[in-house]
Amino acid sequence: MKVIYTLTFLLFFSSGFAQIFDYESVLKTVDSNGYYKIFLPPQITSKLNADFTDIRIINAQEKEVPFIKIVDKKIETQKYHHFKILEKKYRAVKGYTKIAIHNPRKEDITNICLIVNNPQLQKTIKLAGSNDKKHWFEIHDFSFQPNLAEVENIELRLIDFPITTYEYYELKIYAPENIEIEVIKAFYYDISIKNIKYTTVGKPKVQQNDSLEQKVSIIEVDFEEPQYIDQLTFEFADSTYFLRKVEIYEPKKRREKKVRMEFFNQLSSDFFISSNRINKLQLANHKVEKLFLRIYNQNDNPLKIKSVRGYQLKHYLCASLDSGQQYKLQFGNLSIGAPMYDLRFFRDSLPNTMLETLPKEIRKIGAKVSEEEKIIIVPPAVMWGVAIVVIFLLAAMAFRIYRMDKKNV
Repeated sequence: MKVIYTLTFLLFFSSGFAQIFDYESVLKTVDSNGYYKIFLPPQITSKLNADFTDIRIINAQEKEVPFIKIVDKKIETQKYHHFKILEKKYRAVKGYTKIAIHNPRKEDITNICLIVNNPQLQKTIKLAGSNDKKHWFEIHDFSFQPNLAEVENIELRLIDFPITTYEYYELKIYAPENIEIEVIKAFYYDISIKNIKYTTVGKPKVQQNDSLEQKVSIIEVDFEEPQYIDQLTFEFADSTYFLRKVEIYEPKKRREKKVRMEFFNQLSSDFFISSNRINKLQLANHKVEKLFLRIYNQNDNPLKIKSVRGYQLKHYLCASLDSGQQYKLQFGNLSIGAPMYDLRFFRDSLPNTMLETLPKEIRKIGAKVSEEEKIIIVPPAVMWGVAIVVIFLLAAMAFRIYRMDKKNV
């Protein structure tokens, strides 16, 4: 009887995971039918995961509206350079295909491209870098949807990460049902980014402490809420000539003991501020809440910080909306993956020019959802855990029945 109760509890527990979003925002109604760009302000993007996959458009009938994501920038690829593939391994047990590539001259890398087979499969790629093949730094995770237009091979572009100069790169490619992915070649492009448009990210609190003894100034920048930052600018009140070294870093975060790889940090680098230019630092969708600047003044007087501004690339959802209809955004759930709509195959067919609409105030949803919205989503770790416990209990039950039968003989 205890076994039955335990199994019932496990089934109830595993079915308790639903596609519930934490927030929603009603969209402004549109005046005519057609495709619209729905602007995602920082107040919304700050509540999304790094790939912005946990967001949906819901119509008045509580049904999803297909969309594609677009960013206000244009990337042009030019000459490409091959990487030497040092290693290819398929780890069936761990569920990924691993390749290692070599960057012997430690060139500045902002993108990595792979030609692979299996275009119809969804893929997740984890990218890491190292200079000694012992200490690895996680750089970014990338998600790719199936491309049914390709029949043999497909090019996967990993482009949304900052400049790195590692000698070695490791890529782990995950696919459904642990299918092996054949990597045909790896390379990187010389790229140029044009038509970049940013939106400002709040107004951070700024505090400055000067140490004449150590000849440094420490500037604390606090956004109060984690925000995705693509660019930081710094303005100083001083009108005199200056050229000084600056270190930028984030507060140390407690690391989990199980994490074996150190995380690549965009905000652990040196740069210089100067009176002869706009002082800015390029990031790549890096989530920041608080950071520090250490300015080395040497024998000069401390500079006085005037302002620090954060900027984020403009992100949009592109969808077909009907005039006078009510739509809303629902978002905020780290366990939700990217939606798969047919619209993604027709990106090039959408109008070049679209009207824009905006979300209204953000509201926290809470725990209530309708029965139609509930979709059982069991995380793999929980599913495996439940399966192992169930197998163990069934084995124990079978053994107990076997012993009872043996006694009765």
